[in-house]
Amino acid sequence: MNFFEKKILTGIVFFITSFFYIYKIFFPSISFANEKPQIIFINQIRGKECCSIGTLENLKMQVEAFEKYQIPSFFALRYDTLIDQDYIDYLKQQIKSSPDIINLGLLIEVTPRLAQDSGVKYNDGDPWYEAQNVFTIGYPKEDRKKIIDHLLKTFKNKFGYYPVLTSAGMIDTESLNYLHKNYGVLAHQITREQWGTDSYTLYGGPPHYPYPGSKNWSFIPDFNEKNPLLILRQTVADPLYNYGETEKAYTSQPNDYFNAGLDFQYFKN
Repeated sequence: MNFFEKKILTGIVFFITSFFYIYKIFFPSISFANEKPQIIFINQIRGKECCSIGTLENLKMQVEAFEKYQIPSFFALRYDTLIDQDYIDYLKQQIKSSPDIINLGLLIEVTPRLAQDSGVKYNDGDPWYEAQNVFTIGYPKEDRKKIIDHLLKTFKNKFGYYPVLTSAGMIDTESLNYLHKNYGVLAHQITREQWGTDSYTLYGGPPHYPYPGSKNWSFIPDFNEKNPLLILRQTVADPLYNYGETEKAYTSQPNDYFNAGLDFQYFKN
């Protein structure tokens, strides 16, 4: 396994730990001898538009690594990839050749083109990644629905079905309920526990494990909910060092542990 593949398989694709029953929802064709916790890999895929531009070449390297090691993975697509035929053609080809490995979801980030095509005014603030610009929480309620409707409609037009998984570092509870009720989304990935990073805070929720989100406030669990939307956390955070100072970032994301001068031995310890 080369260095790039190690980076992919340890966090640059944002992995989260999961329980057996969640894994079975997403990958029903795969059976296990016991019900130990498993891992779901979620790759956030951005296209050629502004706002952290991605490339088709990087996507191909990620897909090839997962196919090589036969590891099922989700690829959460931002809107600019959905309207790029090169991405669509490649993903359809890979799904056909590796249907048990390549699974698709949606990355819900508002870009200028998504706002325009949804008929809403884009919050053109700087930097683009702040919550009021890129996430649904920065937009009026009716505009949030327009954005979601157009995004889900575009996905279905391209692939013939609605995704079961969505991803966004931050999202409002009403939008999550809307995705779950109207489009059958089963799980949503939010970011880790953090204080003020990228302009928003998630603090006090379950730090690692998936949980059934409350319909009143998705960032706390409701174990009595009969038909919950499952909330997944982006990256694994250190239960000790990730707390205290507001700038702490001890997680499984490579730029976090590399910047702290750590390597893979950190996880073994």
